[in-house]
Amino acid sequence: MIKVAVLLTTYNAEEFVDLQIASILSQRNVLITLFILDDFSSDATPQILRKYARSDDRIKLVNARKRNGNAAKSFYELISHVVKVCDIDFDFVALADHDDIWLPLKVFSAVDKINLAGADCYSSSIVSVDVSQNGIGRAVYQNKSIRSTPYDFWFQGPGPGCSFVLRYSFLKEFGQLNLLDNDIYWHDWFMYFYARSKDIKWYIDSEAHFFYVQHGQNETGANITIKNKLQRFKIIRNGWYLKEVKKMRNVCKYHHKDLEILLSGKFLAKIKLMSRAFDLRRGRFDSLIFYIILLFVQRKGN
Repeated sequence: MIKVAVLLTTYNAEEFVDLQIASILSQRNVLITLFILDDFSSDATPQILRKYARSDDRIKLVNARKRNGNAAKSFYELISHVVKVCDIDFDFVALADHDDIWLPLKVFSAVDKINLAGADCYSSSIVSVDVSQNGIGRAVYQNKSIRSTPYDFWFQGPGPGCSFVLRYSFLKEFGQLNLLDNDIYWHDWFMYFYARSKDIKWYIDSEAHFFYVQHGQNETGANITIKNKLQRFKIIRNGWYLKEVKKMRNVCKYHHKDLEILLSGKFLAKIKLMSRAFDLRRGRFDSLIFYIILLFVQRKGN
């Protein structure tokens, strides 16, 4: 049977983590080993995790070295542990958030799509579900596979990391990077950037096999509303977003002359790349707006 490592990071997840762990351990047609790293939660999460680990030997708790402060750093630490310390030779690895709910064939369906597509990496569309004190709200489907471009990875991830299923060979390669000492904010976009920059095939599924839970504690959340999109465009305009691109470009040792022009402060040079205006993100309108904002962003740092 297919051996799959699931990497789950948690922080103050007492309200959600029971359902997520149950849904992960209920995956069909695969052998699951669940690695969990908690980022020094201040609620009952650590006690809940220890309870599960005592009762199910498929669960492996990994101690964080220090408070990481965001999901990306926790995932970098957990990835490094699994590829460098764990002696199990897995076939695939899946990433998990602490507050989602997986359907029983989430992982098996992803593995099937990977094999059919001849890919190494997989992500999917999502069904986001609002959860509040008033209960479960509306469910919204968001298609992440609408359109791919040769360079969408420059400025966009493929979707949330909790949809990722990857060949273990890819994770081992990615894990050789100096993950513990980098501060790239989005681990999922970073993994996509690395794969695409190395010509590693990535499959984005139009189907969704999990519920992407939205609530007040989400670190980023689904990019569905106008407010979400405006927040993202704001961080593009202030230069922080482009600093993240430069970090990924440097760590991946990736160079493309057009990317360097787009990251520069040279307005006229960027104007000459107008033909790329619809290729920078998968959504054509988003890509055009992104390009227009990019024209007026001044160069900051290397």
